Amino acid sequence: MASLWRGVLLLVTNLERSLTFYTQALGLRVTQRTEQWAALDAPNGAIELHETDTMAFSITGYSPLLRFQVANLDDTIRDCLAHGAVMDGPVRRTLYGASAVTLRAPDGHVLALYHLEAGEGGQRSQQHGAAFQELMAAAAAKRRAPEPSSITDR
Repeated sequence: MASLWRGVLLLVTNLERSLTFYTQALGLRVTQRTEQWAALDAPNGAIELHETDTMAFSITGYSPLLRFQVANLDDTIRDCLAHGAVMDGPVRRTLYGASAVTLRAPDGHVLALYHLEAGEGGQRSQQHGAAFQELMAAAAAKRRAPEPSSITDR
C-alpha cells in the first residue's frame, strides 16, 4: 500500500502566536483545535501546529520550507511582518516570471511566498507554473546531490 500524505506538523513554542500568524497574515482557517494543537486548512493538505517545549523544537534548522502562492506579494509580506515574521532575504524576480521572498515565521519555520505575474487577459501563464515546478525540482535534486569534490574513488 502506498503512503498517504496527511500534511505537515510544525512544532511551535507559542500556539496562540502561531495561530495568529497563520490565520491573520496568511489567511488560513483553523479546522480543529485543542489546548496544545491546532489544524489549519491549507489548499493542498493540512498544516498542524503543536505547542511544545521539548528539544525537538530547537531543530528549526531542519525546518520544512512552506511554499505559498499569494495574490499580492507586498500585502502578504506586510501582513507577515506585522505578525512577527522576519525577512530571510530580499524580494527577487525569478526567471520564470514570479516575484518571490523567503521569510521566517515567529517560531523560525521557513516560508517561501511567491506571486506569478498575470499573463494575457489577466490569466496566470501555465508555462510559468510548469517552469516554476521544474526549477523547484531541480533545486531540490541539487541539494540532495553530493558535491563533486566530496566523491572519491577508493
